[in-house]
Amino acid sequence: MTIPEVRAELERLAEEYGIPRLGELAEALYRSPPVSRARPTSQPKTPELGKKIRAYKDAHPHLKQREIAQVFNVDGGRVSEALNNKF
Repeated sequence: MTIPEVRAELERLAEEYGIPRLGELAEALYRSPPVSRARPTSQPKTPELGKKIRAYKDAHPHLKQREIAQVFNVDGGRVSEALNNKF
């Protein structure tokens, strides 16, 4: 069961059985907004970046994705996406 499903069930039970505490517990399951967000530090995902990453991997086939990620200031997932033509 997902958290939204649990929340909905608690709200339903609170209404059905007249137990306000269940409704309060359901409210507690909402996610709090972040206090602050860090600025993005990696490059934006663009087709040009994908081409550069693929070309770099072709030129340096021995490098690991983590190492390529450091060269382009992105994370390993972004390198994986580029190598799999996801952008």
